[in-house]
Amino acid sequence: MAYLITMVDPEGVPVFLGETEWQAHILKHHPEMAAFRSDIERIVLVPDTRHRDPDNERVYLHYGQIEEPRRLHPKLAYLLVVIKYVNAPERGFQRTGFVSSAYFLKDLKRRGVPL
Repeated sequence: MAYLITMVDPEGVPVFLGETEWQAHILKHHPEMAAFRSDIERIVLVPDTRHRDPDNERVYLHYGQIEEPRRLHPKLAYLLVVIKYVNAPERGFQRTGFVSSAYFLKDLKRRGVPL
């Protein structure tokens, strides 16, 4: 699998953004994200806030604010990066995160358990 970005989250866990997820999911459903790939990396590394998804304990929600001059719309102030953590066989069953989605929000949803 080809990875576009390799990062480390605040807990020191490796997180990857794969070419397939970027092209086939994120850009297909959220084409506006093309100009915000560096923001995805920033929000994985140093999120403004993080929550564990209430429906899936392996999914973490990383939120980051986008500065006003760069927003696509004045009301879309936050970028949500969704990361799914697994014990990846290809990484010796080490806990590993994979970015599964990224999109803009008007405000912080603050769903789930704060981390």
